[in-house]
Amino acid sequence: METKMPDAIFSVGNEQHFSIDYAGCLRENLVPVRVWFKGLPIGTLEEPTYMPSFIANLRLLIHPPAESRIGAARLVAFGDTFDDFLVEIIRETDHVLNLRVELLDAPFRAHPAWRSRRHVRVTLAKPVLVSVVNEMTARVNAAVV
Repeated sequence: METKMPDAIFSVGNEQHFSIDYAGCLRENLVPVRVWFKGLPIGTLEEPTYMPSFIANLRLLIHPPAESRIGAARLVAFGDTFDDFLVEIIRETDHVLNLRVELLDAPFRAHPAWRSRRHVRVTLAKPVLVSVVNEMTARVNAAVV
């Protein structure tokens, strides 16, 4: 079965640093979403993502949970559309968030942009992250009203 890409794609942020693409109407709870870290996309615009959970998980990047008592990695899950990837918070300060984004060994889909690499380390300035997350949240909230 061939999947048709959406006609209109909207973006928040800069894909060379951190951005979010979405397609369709934000009034719906299920919207196709793709996230960009350092010019590499994760997720697909071919499947919808449950927006309330997606927004909540974006907020976890701004205020990550403390590490567990057993020292487990702090992972962020964005939803089923992102199942081919692991996003791990490896270090956080008041101004910077360091992530490790990894393409899993047996992905469900092809990811041509990731052909030559399995993971990337990303350093995000917190003000940039907050700006993108707040703008995406505002767009979702405005569409729902």
